[in-house]
Amino acid sequence: MRRWVWLVLCVSTRAWAEDYRACKELFVSPLVSKVAETNASGAPWDEGSLPDPELTAMVADAEGATPAVIGPRLEDSTVLAWNSLPLAETRSGAWLPVGVGGSLQLMLTDQDDGPSDFIGAFSVTVPESLAQTGTAFVQATSQGAQPVSLTLRISASDGKRGCAGMEKVGPARYELPAPTFSARVDAALFEKIRSAQKCKAGSTPPECVPERYDVLYTHELVEGAWLTVVSGGGQAGAAGKFHAIAWGVDPATRQVAFLGRCDTLKTSPSVEGAVACVQGSKATFISLEKGKPRTRAANARELEALKGSP
Repeated sequence: MRRWVWLVLCVSTRAWAEDYRACKELFVSPLVSKVAETNASGAPWDEGSLPDPELTAMVADAEGATPAVIGPRLEDSTVLAWNSLPLAETRSGAWLPVGVGGSLQLMLTDQDDGPSDFIGAFSVTVPESLAQTGTAFVQATSQGAQPVSLTLRISASDGKRGCAGMEKVGPARYELPAPTFSARVDAALFEKIRSAQKCKAGSTPPECVPERYDVLYTHELVEGAWLTVVSGGGQAGAAGKFHAIAWGVDPATRQVAFLGRCDTLKTSPSVEGAVACVQGSKATFISLEKGKPRTRAANARELEALKGSP
């Protein structure tokens, strides 16, 4: 009897995992991109100002396909922080009639009052892994003389509804392409940063604006662990950059271990499973021990070892 129940559970799980192939559309959202301050010829994008980038996407090789704006125009911007891993409603994205294994053509342009200027074009294939996960995170690089990087989230849900063709979709799964990935800082983590930076409601100095922070999801710092590393928010008169470090990438399960200023982050062969926040002549080791975040000051021997670490 036990063997029969186990078989039924396995078949049921497998069938659910393959259901995402039934989606007749997928939600495609750009997360972040960075554009050079000048065009390929070295001239400014716009006279006296930075570019106003906009990202469109369309299904490749589909008769009658028309481009849709998935990355709304951002005025005078080179850092295009459209969206976070957990999608923020209305920030970016659109439903497109594409499925697992389908192809998309994306175009990034500088939108002016007259003709728009070309910035970069991308070709993206929807990963086969989405059939099981329902969510895929993609990194793409444009072709041409001035390559532009772009990260995307392609999913069976926009956070409000599931794709056409399915009655129900499962929760988002945050399986990122190794070794690193980037996105806009999400609202929940940024609230912790705002509190640590003592930002007042409605204030807009650099340390209180999400676009002034870089987000790196990486498993290169600590072996066997994905970390969320947020850095930036320059503050007048303060040394180093502000950092937020969390173990894990899923907002529902990650653990924020550190909020503070660092000149740099390092790892040390003498302290396994930890990352060091170095500021001036001091360092703080940040780790996860027995499932709980822990920080401690580095001793003299550990500080000396850090001097030779990359």
